[in-house]
Amino acid sequence: MVFADRHGASLAERLRGAGVVWIETDDTGNSLRSYIDHPKDWLVHLIVRSRMFRAALKRAATQWSAQRATGGAFGMLSEPLSGLVLIPLRSHSSDAGARAYGVAVLVLDEALTSGTLRLLCEGAELDSTFIASHLTAEGMPTRREVVRLHAFVRALAACDAERVDGNACGEQLSTAWEELHLLHSLIGGLEMSSGPRGVLTKACEELGATLQSGWTGAWIADARGGEGTAVVSGSISPNALRAYVARLGKSSAGIFGSDARANASRGTVAAAPIFQRGRCIGWIATGDRKVGDREMSSVELKLVVSVAGHAAIFLENARLFADLDDAFVGTLAALVNAIDAKDPYTRGHSQRVAALARDLAIKHGTSAEEARLVHVAGLVHDIGKIGVSEAILLKPGKLTPEERVAINEHPEIGYRILKDVPQLAGVLGGVRHHHERWDGTGYGHGLAGTDIPISARMIALADTFDAMCSSRTYRKGRPISETLSEMGKQGGTQFDPVLLRQFLTLDLTGYSEMLAAGVKEAMAGDADSSQETRRAA
Repeated sequence: MVFADRHGASLAERLRGAGVVWIETDDTGNSLRSYIDHPKDWLVHLIVRSRMFRAALKRAATQWSAQRATGGAFGMLSEPLSGLVLIPLRSHSSDAGARAYGVAVLVLDEALTSGTLRLLCEGAELDSTFIASHLTAEGMPTRREVVRLHAFVRALAACDAERVDGNACGEQLSTAWEELHLLHSLIGGLEMSSGPRGVLTKACEELGATLQSGWTGAWIADARGGEGTAVVSGSISPNALRAYVARLGKSSAGIFGSDARANASRGTVAAAPIFQRGRCIGWIATGDRKVGDREMSSVELKLVVSVAGHAAIFLENARLFADLDDAFVGTLAALVNAIDAKDPYTRGHSQRVAALARDLAIKHGTSAEEARLVHVAGLVHDIGKIGVSEAILLKPGKLTPEERVAINEHPEIGYRILKDVPQLAGVLGGVRHHHERWDGTGYGHGLAGTDIPISARMIALADTFDAMCSSRTYRKGRPISETLSEMGKQGGTQFDPVLLRQFLTLDLTGYSEMLAAGVKEAMAGDADSSQETRRAA
């Protein structure tokens, strides 16, 4: 996207040259005017005439007014419809005395497939096929371009509003680029699964590096009334940060005096609250700049406020992701527990295998997300047994060749059960191949060595270990030390030798507690069964 560079062109005309529509609205979402009113400008007409757009604008304006009233970061992107992005760029009093906003409107390429363009066209009584062809020919912005367009549009709006000269405008564009680079680094380094601490750590590191601050810290309140989560970077301790933000209380974002207790005795501090749903849940602060006069200015504060706003979004997304993941894993756990409970002696087996495999993944140095997937794979590794006859699963003696073939099918059955669940794509290898052997003599597909997915190799170790340590109706479980000694002889034959060495060094305290709890449940189950038998007799 290239902005039009015609001499004397208005802001709206320059934005229109980039495929952006600029309108003005009051704080109730009533459109006051569009800055380009050409009868042949179909994109402007699509925006301002659509009933669907006007309804979306009203919702967005209500949110912006709430943000301004509570001291939140104004200017955050809003996407009321998929592929329709609104950017509020400045707030001022209109001719009628009401609060007015200038709004840049982006129609992204995904609006073509999401149904948004069709809804807009229907509301504006325009031909959606005609509009789609023109949008495609003109070149629609993609989601990857939104952050860059946001920064440059804001810079152009600031230049236009303040009538600054070329040098000042260049400085503002430079600042916008700095903010863009910071937010790009921050957003690019975060994942939904980062968790609150990961989000705050990344925010502090990027903000401190950009501003060349001596220290940067973020604090999030504890909903249960505890001391909260404090993440720091540079010359400040978590306790000093807590003391500093406690002094800020319910202040709005601003530049504050330094605090010797925060190891920020030189220069000033830029700090901004982190808001969620209109409530302050924490702060981001930075101080002791290593350049210039060490003082923070409105430029630095603007970056802090922007980071606080984006951190709030990521924290909320991380919370929702964690809740969803917990619910998902909890559902899987309930399912596998029902399968394990068919036999009192296998009760808790999948939970123990999952915990051991996850601990091994962490010991091996995998990422947190990879360790999570190994844990889930361990949890559902035997789910295919739901397709195996209960008579075979509970048979106390030796299996016949036909029965052995049937039970050896459970990894493939498990794979077929799970393969159509998108969220479980990363665990399929562990489920399908956890009975392969390093030397290629296992069952499933006869894989060997590193052809076996590493998650399956980890689960194989955990599965074998728990099977040997657990009691059955026909034998007593082996002691942990004896099991480890026996498994230690199987490196390079049954097990991956590197993973085996790491497994032998795991802390098994937690496992021992889980195993003891499983034994108690099995004994209780036997007692219940005996009572039922006596009552039946």
